[in-house]
Parts: sequence; structure tokens; C-alpha cells
Amino acid sequence: MSSKMMGFDEFPQIARTETARAIYLIDVDTCEIVYMNKSAKDMLQLAYEDDSYCGKKCYTVLQGLNSKCRFCRNNLLTTECMFVEEIYQPSVQRYLQVKSILFNYMGRRLRFEILYNFKEEELEQQKKYLDQKLEQIRWVDNLTGLYNREKYSSLLKDIEIKKIRHIGIVDMDINGLRNINATKGYHSGDRVLIRIAALIKSVFGVNSFRVGSDEFVSLALNMDKADFEAKVAALKAKFSAETDFRVSVGSLWSDNCRDIYKKVSQANAVMEATKSFGYKNLTADYNHKAESAHRLLAEIAEGRFKVYLQPKINLQTGLIEGAEALVRKIDDQGVIIAPDNFIPGY
Repeated sequence: MSSKMMGFDEFPQIARTETARAIYLIDVDTCEIVYMNKSAKDMLQLAYEDDSYCGKKCYTVLQGLNSKCRFCRNNLLTTECMFVEEIYQPSVQRYLQVKSILFNYMGRRLRFEILYNFKEEELEQQKKYLDQKLEQIRWVDNLTGLYNREKYSSLLKDIEIKKIRHIGIVDMDINGLRNINATKGYHSGDRVLIRIAALIKSVFGVNSFRVGSDEFVSLALNMDKADFEAKVAALKAKFSAETDFRVSVGSLWSDNCRDIYKKVSQANAVMEATKSFGYKNLTADYNHKAESAHRLLAEIAEGRFKVYLQPKINLQTGLIEGAEALVRKIDDQGVIIAPDNFIPGY
């Protein structure tokens, strides 16, 4: 049915008062275009000089698709008020604002649409909005709202390049998150993660990251040692006040950012020591402990420790009835080092 057959002058008042704008009409039940004025064709840059578009599917003419648009909002239309949305138009490669309303005409349910071009300042705002959304998708952890591991890795690379005077690193791990998920459900585990993230951000701000399923890191850049240690203490106090979870915390402060990845490993080693041995408070020697832990892990990886079995012989029968396992360390020259020489306080 063409616009001439329908008699455009008989359309409701809203149609007659909007004829200077870009408008078109769509049958919401058949998705067929029944009318389009010249302003709409010009705005959409469609090469239709006559009414040949009438009866064609709207998704074919407007979107170049063979089936109904996934974003179709026809079911939301009412006859009471305008429905406003932003739709991407492939023909002009940009978003247009669309205002729509539903009305009945000669037994057909028609969608009356008015197209608007965004002003330049609106386009710039739209671009910024899209850039922010893309940045959020790339850098932000969806569950906690903290930055993710990719953002953390990017910042570490920047730290290697930039001259940052001081750095404080806080490495945190939730004790028993797997058990919380198993006994109380993943929704409980998610609530714990969200709560911990909020506590971390309240103390250390935006440079806080979720770097694993149950591990977090905060970086304090150009913060002096006293302020950093005060913040670490404040965060530990917040964690201790919670009854639903426990968090192991390892921290390290340095007056330079050289070997940043080594420092990150040291802070992680302190956290692991805290988690494994139940340390409550690490004193001023935590840097030394971190270095010792890091060195020990490296020596284990290098195969510096050997296990020897010393036979246990029954003196009455003369038979071997077992063995005692003895750990010995091997130095760079291949010489065996007894435990009293490599275990402090042995």
C-alpha cells in the first residue's frame, strides 16, 4: 500500500505537524515500509526516487539484513507516548536518534518514526561514551569494578619506563574462597569478592586490581613509607573486622622502582608466607623475609635440595626395616651442605 493510497493528509495530527522532518512509517506486524518522505531518504542516503521501497521489509531497506533486526523494539511501542532510541544506520555509518509512536490506521498498526541527526557536540559526547565503554570492557573486572589483570600488567610496564620515586605493593589472597563457593554457593563467593574489592578501594583507591580468581593487588605510587604502612595497617584492620572471610596480606615498600617484577614477586612471597604459616603481623624485616622466600623458591626450582634415605637396620635380624629421609643442600660446586648450615636456628 503506497503513501498515495493511504492518503497522508488523513494521518493523525502528529504526522501532519512533523512533515518537515525526516519521517517514515512501518507496519509493525509485517515489517513493511508504507511511507517515507524525501527528508528521510536524503538523511539515510537511500537511492529511492519513487515509491519502490513501499512494501519492502524495513530491515532490508534500512539495515541491509535478510531477517528481523535483533534490536527491534516494536513490542515496546504504545499509542500514548513517543519511544526514543539510538539506532546505527549502515548507509551513513553513524547513529541516528529515532522517536517512534504507534497508531492504528485502516486496520493496520503503524510505527510512525522521526529521524534526528545528532549535533556535532552530541556526536563528540557519544564518541566519548563509546570510548569509556570500550575502556571498561578492556580494563575493568565485571564483578568487582576494580581494574583487571590486563590493566595491572600495562601499569607495571609503564612503571618500568617512568621515573617513580617510591612504590608500595600490597598482594592479597582470600583464604578458602573455594570452600566458600562449595559450601555456600558461588553467589556467596561473589559477595565476598565484591566486599573485599570495596574495602581495598576504600583504602588504596583506583590503583587496585583483581589479578586472579581470589587474588588482588594494590599499588601505591610515590607514597612515603610511613603513609604506606599506615594504609596497609588500616586495610588489615578492615579485613580483621569481617566475619565472613579472611584475607592474607603481603606488602613491600621500596624507595625505587628498579626490578619492579622482582619486587612484585617478593610481595607475593610475603603473602604466601602469611597464608601458609599464619603470620599475623610482619615486622620491619618483611623485605628480608620476602627476599629469603624468593631465593628459597628459586633454589628449589634449580634442584639444589636432595633427599637421601638413611637405612634403619634391625640389630637383632640385621635386616633393613625402613629408612630416614634426610634433606641436604648442594652448593654451586656440588658440595653437600648439612642442615645446620642452611637452616637458620637449626
